[in-house]
Amino acid sequence: MDLRIKKTKAALKEAMVFYILNDKDYMNISVKEICEKAGINRRTFYLHYKHVGEIIVDIQDDLSTDFYERTKQYDHLKQVEEVVSEFFYLLNSNLLHEKVTLNPQLDDFREKMRLSTMKKLNETNNLAMMELFDDLKQKIIARFYNQTCVYAYREWYKQNKKTPIEKVIEFVVGLIKKGLNYL
Repeated sequence: MDLRIKKTKAALKEAMVFYILNDKDYMNISVKEICEKAGINRRTFYLHYKHVGEIIVDIQDDLSTDFYERTKQYDHLKQVEEVVSEFFYLLNSNLLHEKVTLNPQLDDFREKMRLSTMKKLNETNNLAMMELFDDLKQKIIARFYNQTCVYAYREWYKQNKKTPIEKVIEFVVGLIKKGLNYL
């Protein structure tokens, strides 16, 4: 991809991220606002994107790729501790990841990221054990795993991250691996 195209797309995505980080409903951000923030004219915008939603898809892809790259070496069902650790440390160090996870109004945004990550993991066989289960069980397992991490992170954040991150990760891993028997 041409360097100018990369720079233009990066500027447009940065403008969108700015609005997301500043609690603007991303569904109500206009092309005009993005162009003004990015310092790019509307014609240039339309050379790269048909509508604002395509920028959202690019950002979702970037974020899901970020998590995937951090966890692709793990079997996500056998190496739960490593995956949960990567999830917590990524969110704790990346403001956009954290914002998307903390804000329930961005759950649809995050869900698309989760599905994209799951697709990549399936393609690279990082979820091979899932094939042992029927479709319903696969979906329940994936949701349980994901939602446990998300809600644990949200609660930890609400409590101002008082508990050491390692302790929270240990607790979440125990719940995922052993369920309520862990208690």
